[in-house]
Parts: sequence; C-alpha cells; structure tokens
Amino acid sequence: MKTPMLFLSLMMACLCLNQTAQAGATYYYKDVTDTNPKTSGLWIDYCKSFAKNCGKPAADEWCKIRHGSKSAGSISFSQKTLKSPERSCMVGKNCAQSANTCIATPAGGCGGFTKIVCRVKDGEVLLWSKPKKPGSSNYLDICNKWGQGAACQKDVATRFCQASNYTLDSFKVKGGLNTNFLDEPNYLVCQKCSGFEFIKCRKHY
Repeated sequence: MKTPMLFLSLMMACLCLNQTAQAGATYYYKDVTDTNPKTSGLWIDYCKSFAKNCGKPAADEWCKIRHGSKSAGSISFSQKTLKSPERSCMVGKNCAQSANTCIATPAGGCGGFTKIVCRVKDGEVLLWSKPKKPGSSNYLDICNKWGQGAACQKDVATRFCQASNYTLDSFKVKGGLNTNFLDEPNYLVCQKCSGFEFIKCRKHY
C-alpha cells in the first residue's frame, strides 16, 4: 500500500513540463519516389555540376531541395539518356543560364533521371527516462490521483506525451520512487511508489 507524505516545498516549482531527462530523438522514415523529375520544364541533369558529381550527389541534392531538412538523401535512382530536343538542367542551378543546361543531340549526350527515391523523415520518437511530474522534483506517479489502481498508468503516460503535442508510443513502470500524482498537489508525495522507468512519445510529421 502506498504511504503519502505531506510537506510544504520551500522553493517555487517550475510550471513548465519537466522533461530534463529527455534523450535525443529517434527518427522514422518514409520513401518518396519522384518520377521523371524536372525543374523549370527541364530534366534534372544526371550530374550535379558539369560532368562531375554524377548520380547519387545529384540525386541527394534533388532530395534536399524537395524535402528540406527532412531529407536523408536518396536511396536509389535510375538514369535516363536524353535525346534531341530534350534538355536538362543541373539541380539547384538557374536554368535560364545556358551554362547550367545541357542540350541533347540526336545521339544523346545528356543524362537525366527517370526516378529518384528520397528517404524522408516521417516522424520522431522521444524518450524520457524516469520522467518527473511537471513543476515537481519528484517522479511522475503511474496514477492520476491517490488511491487509483495500476490501470490508470496508460492514461498518465498518454497525458504526459500530449502535454508536448506528442502521442504515446510506449512506457515501462518502475517501483521504489518518490512520486507525485498528476492530478494532486505537489505536496502530496508517495514514498517508494511506482513511477515510470521511461515514457516514449511519438510525433508524426
């Protein structure tokens, strides 16, 4: 049975969500396929610069431009041989300048892509180790209020994640902690009670 301890804190508690034990984000990804990629009506050139950095460097740059900071680069691509009157433009360059374009001849001479597959961040999972109750130096109890059963632990973990606009991914319970209840004042402390070993929160981009 849990034994409460009443005490008056001598320090003002922080009103923000106490997540100082947060670990780095773990990202999860999706693959996005761009078919026959073009810019300004011209094929994306197979080379990032004139006859240099061909294939993956050009595909990576395309993914970066298309998907910004979420891009993890290209994972595959397919080359296309261009023929007159087709033209290509080096990715990220001003296509109005002839130095950045390639004009194919009937025999070929220029290359583009039939597809580029970009790996893009689709969301993240954050880990909080032994999370504390917001505004308290004590650990977060698995219950919302005093006297509730262990069935409330998922609800508490869910609300913890929702406070930062995340959804619950998973959690693990740990005993022997001094805890505060989510819906009780912070001076109500449960000694050697059940809190969380960790809470993982997920966000979809």
